[in-house]
Amino acid sequence: MNRMKTGWAFVVSMIAACAIASPAIADDEFEIEFETSIMKDKDEVPLDPNKAYILLQTPTAIPATFFRVPSDAERELSQQARAVALAEAKEDYLKDLARYQKRVESSKKRGKKVRGSKPIEPTETSFGWPPVEQSLMFSIGPFNRFAKSKGSSLYLQEVPPGEYVYYGTTSAGLGACACMGTVKFQAEAGQITMLRYDGVWLDKNGDPISRGRKPEGVDTNDALVRVAMIIEPADMNARDARLPQDWLVDAQLVPVEFVPNWFGAEINRLAPIPGVLAYQRDQVIDVQAELAAEREAARAAEAAQDAQTASTLQSAQSSPGQPGAVDSPGEATAGGAETVIEASAGDSN
Repeated sequence: MNRMKTGWAFVVSMIAACAIASPAIADDEFEIEFETSIMKDKDEVPLDPNKAYILLQTPTAIPATFFRVPSDAERELSQQARAVALAEAKEDYLKDLARYQKRVESSKKRGKKVRGSKPIEPTETSFGWPPVEQSLMFSIGPFNRFAKSKGSSLYLQEVPPGEYVYYGTTSAGLGACACMGTVKFQAEAGQITMLRYDGVWLDKNGDPISRGRKPEGVDTNDALVRVAMIIEPADMNARDARLPQDWLVDAQLVPVEFVPNWFGAEINRLAPIPGVLAYQRDQVIDVQAELAAEREAARAAEAAQDAQTASTLQSAQSSPGQPGAVDSPGEATAGGAETVIEASAGDSN
């Protein structure tokens, strides 16, 4: 098992990510721990019931990138770290500005050009900061396959329990981001959540052509935009005999409308998923949510109809003297008796 720890101390990561000043923070007070492990191809597979597992099936050795949805506490921690870093950046700015002003005065006296440029003051708006999601991101594949067979590669990853989003197929900023339509799913402790990643080639109208090899007529330069990424249920080949079968569950996919293109990768989106994800031009449609809304509307309409029917019956029962109205069981009996007596009297005459 290859254990990879990506505990993100914001102190380190912001140095590479911030566009302006990026001072270091002296302690690990704001560190976010996120540990994920690659489960390798071995006869015995040690599984931790306190951990979640993602079993990804692919047609060949290809990578797929995911990130865990941050908790509110983690987002707050990120903001606190940013506030501290911004305060230190402002202190450094004042020092840099003082040194720059001294160079200006010295250059004026010597009649020479000022060396260096005037420092830019970091502000709440301009101070860059890496998104917390990047600290919770990892790629599965293309190496360290858990199992492989003809047309199927399996990757097994140990992750903390939580909600995970498929981000795309990226490596060092290259590849494609499912920024304009993707899915998320819950990975529970003591479960192996299964899903399959694939791709389908599209024609110039965006309609599917085929999976597998690149079709004729698809230029290498536009290959990335002529293939749609697919997330779908894993097939029976994913049910490896080494894994406890009662741990295996299909990912319950939920549409995600948009994720930022943090790495400047090619922008793409998942192909529609029957019963889960659809599109109306560039609008993401949550199929399950729409079906649920339709069912709720039908239930509401049925309840309204039942209420109207009950109201009509109640109104009829509470209006004496109206044709068909019944005031009370006793009055109905008395009225019936009088009718019989009158009829009898007529007969006797």
